[in-house]
Amino acid sequence: LTKATLPDSVTSIGDYALFAGGYNGTISAVVDAYNTSLTRSTPTSLGEVRQHLTGGTSANACMFIGGALNSSATSLSKYGDFYNKSLTRTYTSCLSKGTANMGSARVGDYAVFAGGRYGAASAYAGVRAFNGTTADATPDALSTARWNLAGASVGNYALFGGGTNGSSSAVVETYNKSFTKGTATNLGAARSMLAATTIGNYALFAGGHVSSTTYSTVVDAYNSSLTRSTPTALSVARGDIAATTVGKYAVFAGGDSYANPGRFATVDVYDEKLTRTTNLKLSIPKWLHAATTVGNYALFGGGMHEATSGTYSYSNVVEAFVAES
Repeated sequence: LTKATLPDSVTSIGDYALFAGGYNGTISAVVDAYNTSLTRSTPTSLGEVRQHLTGGTSANACMFIGGALNSSATSLSKYGDFYNKSLTRTYTSCLSKGTANMGSARVGDYAVFAGGRYGAASAYAGVRAFNGTTADATPDALSTARWNLAGASVGNYALFGGGTNGSSSAVVETYNKSFTKGTATNLGAARSMLAATTIGNYALFAGGHVSSTTYSTVVDAYNSSLTRSTPTALSVARGDIAATTVGKYAVFAGGDSYANPGRFATVDVYDEKLTRTTNLKLSIPKWLHAATTVGNYALFGGGMHEATSGTYSYSNVVEAFVAES
């Protein structure tokens, strides 16, 4: 991998990567789209401003579901914005109740959304599966309600791991292409706000918050038989990492921790053999950012960074890592 930087301030569909919503002092409805040449455009905005929304991709659309309508997260959305490959948007009510901080993963032609929270801090166990613009299937609920969980896919399964319902969870629940629910071996450490992505024959779950003052370096890898292994840990313990996969590489970038220094530009890269390298960095330490992939580029955009010690600001920087053949 090599790094490029875009001068401007997620999920992907066709030839576009989309970054949507968020917070920069006020809640946003802006959507930025980057094509495979890294040219930015601005599709139709979200139907309502919101943060803590969840992105996912099905065979027919990419989508941004739920989210918080106010800064205190006491008012939550049950709407979704669906974009097709031409970036035409459909905006519709698609959840039975307003939900934020869900996990998402794709299985077959469907984007599956699991868990989340309703109200300021009430854990939700519901699961919804989308192909078009409505909930095409309603799989069995999670056995453990939780939010800030992570989702990834491997083989015929969507996996949802970690999260919190007041304390961090190590539970991993699975859904196959028929939406039959199962379980896999627990994560090696209970944690929330972890990052997940898929590389080769593995779904990887990395880092996260063990508690408010303890962060994790653990990486759990699940193969297509749902057997868990533990690759080399992250180079530094942190949560609020952004992760995506490009070419033959899974990329985990940025993050924060309780320890000093608390913000990181660190980039951990895993190849298909789960070998880790750490020779890349973001241009600035950042956390709570978003990542997705378009064409040959892994994009990391937005988030927060610490301009000077104790002074935080919002970032509009998008950085690109290119997978070279």
